[in-house]
Amino acid sequence: MWWKKKGVLKALNLVEKKIETKFILQRLFFVDSDYDTTKYNNSLLYQTPCYSIENFYTSEKAFSKMLNREFGINTTEKDFSKCCSDYSKRQQEFHNSTIYINSWLACQRLHEEGIEENHKIVLSDFKISKLFSEIAIDSIVSKGEINREKIEELFPDSKKMEECEIEKK
Repeated sequence: MWWKKKGVLKALNLVEKKIETKFILQRLFFVDSDYDTTKYNNSLLYQTPCYSIENFYTSEKAFSKMLNREFGINTTEKDFSKCCSDYSKRQQEFHNSTIYINSWLACQRLHEEGIEENHKIVLSDFKISKLFSEIAIDSIVSKGEINREKIEELFPDSKKMEECEIEKK
């Protein structure tokens, strides 16, 4: 959420200005990239290379480590391979299903750069369940085609995007 990122950047700025904090050896802040094109150049600030920190622990690698280390499933077992395969398939299906809305949102954020916060679309209340009836390890079921018309219904105050712009993104 933009206001969380704003808060982190404000806290970082305050910490850097305070002389007493210069003696604290371990300091680090992080922000999600979200759909933001801004790249921060500060050694105390880590910016995720992907949309959010959650992308790291939903990766196939993280999933397979969890199966092995947390659930004790040996990597040579048939169940391990099946779980990893199912997870990979569902994740790819989900990404394929959401690529249009992600592209649309990225375009929105690009157009919102430099605009006051109260004129930006708000994602904090958006739930992916508005677009999917089921997201499970054995199936991803969409409530219908995710297209511009459907997205504009969900975000009525959004900027109208050209289809070619969304496709390019």
